[in-house]
Amino acid sequence: MIVLSWLCVIVFENAFVYRRKNDKRKIITHIDGQYDNLLGLARERQNKLNETVKAYVLVREAAELHTIRRSSLSLFIFWRGFSPLLRI
Repeated sequence: MIVLSWLCVIVFENAFVYRRKNDKRKIITHIDGQYDNLLGLARERQNKLNETVKAYVLVREAAELHTIRRSSLSLFIFWRGFSPLLRI
């Protein structure tokens, strides 16, 4: 009877250990899936941020070019002595 009790304890213990290992594998698999999903979202966000930065740089350069053009035109008008008010 004692041998049978010990055998039952060993069987239950082995079953419990197997179940815990199996549960750990499932949990690890689930966490790995979530981690991969987060990495994908992070890559997507990084790509969107990169596109936003490129658009911002483009708008900023366009504004600088507009300012340079405006300054150049003002200098040209001043240099030529042209004044729209004098022509009226």
